[in-house]
Amino acid sequence: RWGGDTGIELAARTRTGELWAIQSKAHHPDRSIPKRELDSFLSESSREVFSYRLLIASTDDIGRNARRTIDAQEKPVGLVLRGDLLAAEVRGSRTAMIAGAGHWMFDQAPQAFCKVVLEFLAG
Repeated sequence: RWGGDTGIELAARTRTGELWAIQSKAHHPDRSIPKRELDSFLSESSREVFSYRLLIASTDDIGRNARRTIDAQEKPVGLVLRGDLLAAEVRGSRTAMIAGAGHWMFDQAPQAFCKVVLEFLAG
C-alpha cells in the first residue's frame, strides 16, 4: 500500500504468481491521454514487486510524449485501447454494464471497470 493516488487502479496476481499493476483511463474516445496522466502510474509500477504494467483506455489516442515514454520503459507496459476492446472476439463473450457509468466502457468508474475486465478475462 502506497497511499494517495499512485495511478495504480488495481494490482492483479496472475496464475503463475506474477503481480501486475493496472491503470484504467476513462476518456472520451476523441481525447488524447497526455504524459502527465501516466507519470505516477509508470513511476509507482516500476517497483520490483510488479512484473508487468497494463494500461486500459477508452481511447486509442495516446499523446506523442506519453507514447515515447511508454516505449522507453525498461519494464513492459501493455496497452488495451478502445480499438482493441471493440475488435476483440472473445468466445462466449458477454457485455458488461457498470451501474452508474454513463459510457458503456467505464466513463466514471475506472475501478469497477478493471474489476469487470478481470472477471471477464477469467471467464
